[in-house]
Amino acid sequence: MNIRSLVASFLLAFAGPGWTAPALPDPLDNWHWRNPLPQPNTLVGVAHGNEMFVAVGDNAIVTSADSVTWTAQTTAKDTFLKAVAFGNGLFVAVGVDGQILTSVDGRRWTDRSVGMFGSLESVCYGSGIFVTVGRAFGGSRWEAAVYTSNNGASWARANVQSEAWFYAVTYGNGNFFVAGYDDTISPNYFGTIFTSPDGSSWTEAATPHANAALQGIAYGDGNFVAVGSFGDVLTSSDSITWAWHHSGAPGFLSGITYGNGSFVAVGESGGIVTSTNGISWTRQDSQSNNRLSGVAYGADTFVVVGVSGTIAASSDAVTWSSRNSGVIAPLNAIIAAGGIAVIGSDGLLLSSTNGTNWTRRESGTDDSIATFAYGEGTFVGIGAAGTVLKSADGMDWSRVDVGESNHLHTITYGNGLFVAAGYTEIEIDPESSSFFPLLLTSPDALTWTNTGTDLWLSKLTYGHGTFVALAGGEILSSSNGVDWVIRTNAWFDLAAVTYGNGLFVAVGWSSDTPIVTSPDGVNWTAQGSGTYAHLNDITYANGMFVVVGDGVILSSRDGNTWSNRILSAHPLLHGVAYVNSTFVAIGDGSAILQSDSFAPAHLAGSALPGNAGFELTITGEIGRRYRLQGSSDLKSDSWIDLFIYTNAEPTTIFTDSEAQIYRQRFYRAVSP
Repeated sequence: MNIRSLVASFLLAFAGPGWTAPALPDPLDNWHWRNPLPQPNTLVGVAHGNEMFVAVGDNAIVTSADSVTWTAQTTAKDTFLKAVAFGNGLFVAVGVDGQILTSVDGRRWTDRSVGMFGSLESVCYGSGIFVTVGRAFGGSRWEAAVYTSNNGASWARANVQSEAWFYAVTYGNGNFFVAGYDDTISPNYFGTIFTSPDGSSWTEAATPHANAALQGIAYGDGNFVAVGSFGDVLTSSDSITWAWHHSGAPGFLSGITYGNGSFVAVGESGGIVTSTNGISWTRQDSQSNNRLSGVAYGADTFVVVGVSGTIAASSDAVTWSSRNSGVIAPLNAIIAAGGIAVIGSDGLLLSSTNGTNWTRRESGTDDSIATFAYGEGTFVGIGAAGTVLKSADGMDWSRVDVGESNHLHTITYGNGLFVAAGYTEIEIDPESSSFFPLLLTSPDALTWTNTGTDLWLSKLTYGHGTFVALAGGEILSSSNGVDWVIRTNAWFDLAAVTYGNGLFVAVGWSSDTPIVTSPDGVNWTAQGSGTYAHLNDITYANGMFVVVGDGVILSSRDGNTWSNRILSAHPLLHGVAYVNSTFVAIGDGSAILQSDSFAPAHLAGSALPGNAGFELTITGEIGRRYRLQGSSDLKSDSWIDLFIYTNAEPTTIFTDSEAQIYRQRFYRAVSP
């Protein structure tokens, strides 16, 4: 068999003759939400239609057929949606920069964006027309923006002579109504309401309470109700004469709907207020303190959404149940060792062997757990008020008291020694305290020695016989963890440092080059990161450095050349570790994200010139044992081992020098 037919046969196994191999999938380009569920990003708007609830927000679309079980849908990067509506069998979602998406089922979306500098804030359907409103910059000034469409695909901009911010739109009693505010008249926001019979011609209505920034409007039972700042409410039965009321809400109201005989408005601090007439209002307990932004009614159910992916539902608008699952707590740090990952929070520990399912563990403290180290088969967690926790397995923990006045925030292990840094708080009187730098060492995490340092160290690591510490923009090194020498000043705040592949890498907060590297902890070189984002943590595993930061994940094999990974959402991440062949990142909003697995091997192949054979490139997890197998007919009993090896590098090359003797040959890599 000549090489030409071999190539055709090899490619035929995938897609037929002439097929060109696509780029191999990279596990770091595909991340999965693990906590909280369905996802942690802010949700702003929600609607019901076609037997489906759809909620949208900051790089987020979630759906539910029953208001109980919610599923996160895939969104394009940099999708910030502000509102969603349903009409004529179609969901329409709108957002920042004129984004408009349409969908029949809430799962698959089509881009219909109009493109504008500004934001579309609300959308509704009425009289066969979709109307979306917001604000756009017209070249010399900000102005109200209104677009209309009869099919959701083609949009026309209406001519509205106003500089107001159109924030909400609804349809009722044969007319469209917009609620918003004019912020061009300093120092107050002037609430404004516009009406239109067709979505194109608009007339401003008189409102009785000028200092009310309106952000929501609804129609029900013959009444229009608009809500906004300070819990203010405007009502009208004829859309001409408006009356002011106060709802008693704890703050700003940002959304309202009508259903089952009641108006339901939502806003700050988990605020929910209800009314049957828009005049007299009752506060309800939402079971959340998060700001709520959107509310909808459908299938005999009210659904509210808000920040951190908050979702709650109620059949009567009085008793509310959370539809989020998972842990809702500030996640401070993550570590992985010995096949288990541990996350620390405020008095809370979580552990997982797979990075997907997490179990609460008793910490024995109510104090904040700042970070971890692992050494000599022992996990050590440290934190505020003298918190030092020990565990042999990451599941059962015991506390070691080092004094409530000692607050620790970084720890590492190296050369038989745990080294932890923080500060000591000395109370001068009931209203004031003094603070002093603290550096503790211990060979076993039980007995700790105060070294009496005068250095304020923020992060520690160990590698190649050297301890490295960060102190603001300074980098220090030590051979024993006690005596330190300043090596360089990076001129920006450094947030984290690690060691791997013969290299120290430190990351931080800068508008230029927030990554510096060193082979020895003494001589440091600035590297280009390709991002201006704050970088908060770094780890080394599976032959690569992985950095997380404010909405970014970077990776590098050598610490010099960095790739910005693809994220469908932009959480603020501040911790990362490697467990069960995956990277796991934690961040704000109790976010836990997990990458695809590095365990499955990926194959690429090409024919060598001169019938020299077939060359295969195998990409897999470092340290994992693989078998490259071949078959001439794909039958289950015809696969034979061609090459058995333990992967020592990200990619391994194998040449099948016998390929040309077969009419066709197929390949696969399996583990073990």
